[in-house]
Amino acid sequence: MKLRVVIVLLLLVAVAFGQVKPTGKGPGLRVKNTKERLESTIRDFLAGVNTPAAHDRFWSDDLIYTGSTGVVRTKAEIMKNVAEAAKKPADSKESKSTYDAEDIVVHDYGDFAVVNFRLIHHTEQDGKPITANYRNTGTFRKIKGEWKVIAWQATKIEERK
Repeated sequence: MKLRVVIVLLLLVAVAFGQVKPTGKGPGLRVKNTKERLESTIRDFLAGVNTPAAHDRFWSDDLIYTGSTGVVRTKAEIMKNVAEAAKKPADSKESKSTYDAEDIVVHDYGDFAVVNFRLIHHTEQDGKPITANYRNTGTFRKIKGEWKVIAWQATKIEERK
């Protein structure tokens, strides 16, 4: 009986951390594959991108991040910027940004994975919607059972005229 309770508790923890998902066939659960886990990790990060906690979970401590302007940053620099921004009072005039990920491709190499996707940035300027697109490539490493980004490259997709 105790073993069943332990198994149920472990499954509940796995569901909570996004490591398993319903099979779609009855009440069973199955372990998410790497592609599903990394897609969830990216979408969760984008949903909470303005919070220091999201960045702390997403980036590895030894991160090399190259932004779309070519500036290289560390996790410590990113965390400092996000923490400062989070402390500022919300400006009602400032437009809110949201992000989506499309065309996600994952190459699984065991404890490493390479991800590429199109990042869509939605915002407003003068009351008009603006969309910018980026192509992101990230290298993830499984650290203590969790996927963390160790390298990231963002490239702005210029609109064709």
